[in-house]
Amino acid sequence: MVKYIPPLGKSKFVELEDVPNSYSGQKRKILQTKDTEDGLEFIHPWNSYKIYTWGNTTPCSVNTACYLYSAGNVGFARANLIDNTKNFIGFTKEAKNQGEPVLVQTSGVVADFTGLTFGNYYYLTNTPGVISTTPGDRIYRVGIAVSDTELLILKDPNFWRTGVTTYDISVAGTQTITLGINRIPKKVNIIALLNTGSGLVRSDGCYDGLHQNCVYFYGSFPNPALNTSGTIDSYIIYFYFNNGSTFVWARATIAVSNNVITLTWSHSDTAPTGTAQILWEAE
Repeated sequence: MVKYIPPLGKSKFVELEDVPNSYSGQKRKILQTKDTEDGLEFIHPWNSYKIYTWGNTTPCSVNTACYLYSAGNVGFARANLIDNTKNFIGFTKEAKNQGEPVLVQTSGVVADFTGLTFGNYYYLTNTPGVISTTPGDRIYRVGIAVSDTELLILKDPNFWRTGVTTYDISVAGTQTITLGINRIPKKVNIIALLNTGSGLVRSDGCYDGLHQNCVYFYGSFPNPALNTSGTIDSYIIYFYFNNGSTFVWARATIAVSNNVITLTWSHSDTAPTGTAQILWEAE
């Protein structure tokens, strides 16, 4: 910890040379300070800053959450627009109008917040530039409160997306689902339901980037003695039920790629019939 004891009341930002904290393209280097009993003490030497141009017609203020929308330009980060979420870069440290250069803190501990709750995670919201403990449409964590006025930046772009779809289980083939996260998902959960007319079939599956597993259940309306449940590895969806004369099955494996999951369906020799109702979520 480098210490300097100037008179109390000096600026919260002190310009120095040869300290390990800088923002690109500038000669000066900036290190945050805080009041101590005997003066000011430098803190958080890992803080990083960079000058960008503010791009929105609405001005930014101190600690506006912002995203990089083109080279050298930032605007309001918000969770209900995908680019404004996934390209979150940090917090503005000064109030600026459109077209003006603005200092953005991109890492470290951000000071000068008000009303934070120590230990709580904070997320982007649907309100431009605003963070909260309650996330917006896309769950993007931006940091954790280390005091009621300071936030440690912890960028977490692994926000969840959810959706619903259907599939005709009598068809052995592939089903492609576009996720809207613009990256390869690391986790996928799928709940699939099937109404056979004589019973309800349910499958709950998960994929963790390496393995896929599911649990399944069949509840017969006319004959509870046929009820069955179990677990199965290597499949993310598994339906097993009695079609009135024999037990049949339909199942799917999962493969992931950028922004896409692919389900590969197969079925028993006696093809089952019905439309699966599928709820998915991907991180």
